[in-house]
Order: sequence, then structure tokens, then C-alpha cells
Amino acid sequence: MSTMDASIISALAALTGATVGGLTSGVANWLNHRSQVRAQWVLHEKSRRQILYRDTGHITISQRDHTAPQRRGITEHVLSADR
Repeated sequence: MSTMDASIISALAALTGATVGGLTSGVANWLNHRSQVRAQWVLHEKSRRQILYRDTGHITISQRDHTAPQRRGITEHVLSADR
């Protein structure tokens, strides 16, 4: 009967080892995938921000060029009203 107990303990140890090894491999695979997705997201955000900054810079320059005469007109109008 003691040999049967030893074989059950040995089988349970093997199953436990296989389960722990499988879980470890799965967790490592999940962490690796997560870090790769995060790196891709960071690159995507960086490029999106560069495009947004580039577009915002062009809009700001064009708005400045178009609104400057209007501001001068408003300033001249306010100054002439004070007289």
C-alpha cells in the first residue's frame, strides 16, 4: 500500500509541476505581449502628437496672418472712440 501512495504522490507532483510550468509560461507570454502592445501604442501616440503639433503650428501661423489686420482695425476703432 505504501508503493501505491508513493505513486500517487509522484503523479500529483508531476501534474502540479506541469500546471505551474504552464501557468508560468502563459504569464510570461502575456507580459511579453502586453509590453509589445504598449511599445506600439507609445510609438503611435508619438506620431499622432507630432502630426497634431505640426498641423496646429500651421493653423496658428495662418490664423495669426489673417487676424492681425482685424486686430489693428479693432484697436484703431477703440482708440478713435476714446477721442
